[in-house]
Amino acid sequence: MDISDLLAKNPACLSVDEEELLVELAGTASFTPGRLFDARAFDPMLRLYDDGLEAIVEDTVCRSFSNSRYHSAAFEACSALFGNLLAATGTSGDDWVRIRKQNGSYRLAGRYGTRAFGSKIINGLVDGLHESQALEVRNGFYNRANGQGYQTRIRLRGDLKRRVCDAPGERLKRLPAELIVLKNEDGRKIDYKETAISKAHRALVMAANEFLDHNCISPPGDLSVSLIERLRGYGTDPTRGHYHRVFNGTFELGGRFFGPWWQQTPSAERLAIKINGEPVVELDFQAMNLHLAYSLAGSTAWDRFPESTDPYMLPGYKKEHRTALKMAFLFCLNSKSPEQAVKVIRSDAAREGYSIRGLNLKAMVAKIRSRHPCLDGLLFGRSGLKLMALESRITERILSWCLQREICSLNIHDGYVVPASRAEELCEGMRLAFDSMGLCSIPDIHRESLR
Repeated sequence: MDISDLLAKNPACLSVDEEELLVELAGTASFTPGRLFDARAFDPMLRLYDDGLEAIVEDTVCRSFSNSRYHSAAFEACSALFGNLLAATGTSGDDWVRIRKQNGSYRLAGRYGTRAFGSKIINGLVDGLHESQALEVRNGFYNRANGQGYQTRIRLRGDLKRRVCDAPGERLKRLPAELIVLKNEDGRKIDYKETAISKAHRALVMAANEFLDHNCISPPGDLSVSLIERLRGYGTDPTRGHYHRVFNGTFELGGRFFGPWWQQTPSAERLAIKINGEPVVELDFQAMNLHLAYSLAGSTAWDRFPESTDPYMLPGYKKEHRTALKMAFLFCLNSKSPEQAVKVIRSDAAREGYSIRGLNLKAMVAKIRSRHPCLDGLLFGRSGLKLMALESRITERILSWCLQREICSLNIHDGYVVPASRAEELCEGMRLAFDSMGLCSIPDIHRESLR
């Protein structure tokens, strides 16, 4: 058998003898390691949190490390190991996960680096599970002569495979690398000194994420299809179940909560989510950014628009133009000039797929300006980050209010998904959050549920 015959096979199906032969042949010119990388790459930020596996994790850690000083990191690493092995189940890699065994492979690398553990911890767990025959290991190799090789691959076997794969997919989480992110004007992440403010922001995000971990959040779709496949069908990352916050230039600007998969799930499908087995209701502030802008201007939108009127609509435009009108208003707040707003609207419509066909964008922008004369100091003043900061402070109050009452609410920026039985409580909390900010233009709260 030559190397071409071996490379034609699925690497997961190679026998031990064939793999040893491949290592011998690896120095030949025809060796192409790319064929051996079908396995899922180990992601050190994945975690599997399942109470049913606590005893197995503890036994694995204690058996792999006799020195207790390694136990704290090993518990976290074991959760990551099981999370990756569960995520690989049923993928094209045939349940294999590839890992790097070199020193320093998974160490911390700055504020925005991977907050994880050393490769020594992962290697110890892999060796311990392999010795107990709970893990199948195909050792990788590296040919120093030609710089080629492939990484070690692992997969579960026997009873441990059944136990891990039986864990609810909803318990699979991906930790953000940094909970509090600060970006500069170019959108690049920048370092910062820890202050009482940044610590307070981090404490709230940590509390919210910890509370999410103790609730079962089931995505929409056919329950016979795995969690991972259901969410990938929506183009979302199924392992992202935690929040992080992004501030812009200073902790006084921006601050939105980002991260979880439900923020990227289409709104119609979000209504099919279940929280702890219960149907949900979505509550959101109507025209929130417009009301925040009026509040900043010291006015109220209701003085200018009757309650039955959609404040984003303009005379002479049809209902199908509503999305374009809303986005145009928001871009007028974020742009520095009418000309820039027109360019951004055009590019955003092409990217997001809403129609601007037949619309005179320059005239639309001018009508928005004349429709809201009291916002003259905010339109084309790049005030979007100020409004986002207000929105994020309202979100802080709502999430804190929910945590105090043990209400599992899923934030979608200006909206929240909550168990139907807690909808009235959340509605009260949303109103109180606005009141506590002293804002004068209060939006309506829209309620929607699955019919």
